[in-house]
Amino acid sequence: MSIIQPEIEIVDRNRHSLRYLEHGWPTELCRWHSHAEYELHLIVATRGKAFVGDYIGDFSPGTLFLTGPNLPHNWITDDVWKTPVDTRDMLVQFSQSSVDSLAAAFTEFRELRQMLMTAQSGIEFLNFNPTFARGHMEAIRDSKGPERILAFIRFLVRLNEHAERKLLSVVNHLQPEGSGKQAKVGQVIDHIVQNFSEDISIDAAANMAGMTQATLPQFSGHHGASVCGICEPCPHRAGLWHALCDR
Repeated sequence: MSIIQPEIEIVDRNRHSLRYLEHGWPTELCRWHSHAEYELHLIVATRGKAFVGDYIGDFSPGTLFLTGPNLPHNWITDDVWKTPVDTRDMLVQFSQSSVDSLAAAFTEFRELRQMLMTAQSGIEFLNFNPTFARGHMEAIRDSKGPERILAFIRFLVRLNEHAERKLLSVVNHLQPEGSGKQAKVGQVIDHIVQNFSEDISIDAAANMAGMTQATLPQFSGHHGASVCGICEPCPHRAGLWHALCDR
């Protein structure tokens, strides 16, 4: 599946306004996909690479993310983990309409809007106590009815109070299908996702993009990495996406 054509996941919210899910690794649930809901996502086991929009970074136990509507994402555990894991991910999905209804009924909840707007590009909550995060997720999982909603709101309020955050994706929406930029980005990023543990030379990246080394810019993006650095033995290659998009 192409990095620029994520699988669209349909979440059934006819019976419940929140969807709680936990799963292990490996599983078919782990794939490059997007959906109309926000997703609060806690990693509880293994280490690997997080792909959120145009961002590529590391995850480890305790890493906590919030992704916005229609923002593609995936978490891939490193190959060194040979033994299956029963529980790697704990997550909650919720809709924009639910949040809007909450803010309409209780104006105090409008304080959450800025955090949710930022989540359109993806957020990693840095140094959030992993024990507390897991406790909040378990409270949501183990509750039903109004108690589940209250447990979820408590978690959102705590996160809104947490100041240490990292914005993940520079581009929070995909390029229209068939554009020249899309084709160049897709060809290279597809290769990176499928072979992210391997080194990629500048020559190889340029060839895949239909460019020359001379035209591949020395790009420094929000990750602070140049294209040359990304194409060397280094896992943080997301800046390559930005370099190609800027051409």
